[in-house]
Amino acid sequence: MKTPALVSFAYLIPMGMCFNATMPTLAVVGRCASSTHEGHSSVRVQIHCMLMGQGVGTCAALALNAGVDMAKLDMRKLQAQLRKDGVYLEDVP
Repeated sequence: MKTPALVSFAYLIPMGMCFNATMPTLAVVGRCASSTHEGHSSVRVQIHCMLMGQGVGTCAALALNAGVDMAKLDMRKLQAQLRKDGVYLEDVP
C-alpha cells in the first residue's frame, strides 16, 4: 500500500512576490522574494524555496511558450501544469 505524502501548509504563497516590476523577465525565489518581515520567516525555509523555484521555473517556461511576461500568464494554466507535474496545491482562487 502506497502512503500518501504528508503536506502541512497553513497559507498560500502568491506568485506576485517573486516577480520584478521593472524587469518582467526576472523572477526570484527564497530569501530574495518580496515579503513582510513576519511572512519572510516562513517562506524562506527550504521546502517553500523548492516549491517557489518549481513554480517560477514552470511559470517561466509556460510564459516563454505563450509569448507573454510571467506576470501576465494565466495562473490557472500554471496551477494546472503544476498539478500535472505532481505538485500538491490546495484549491486556490
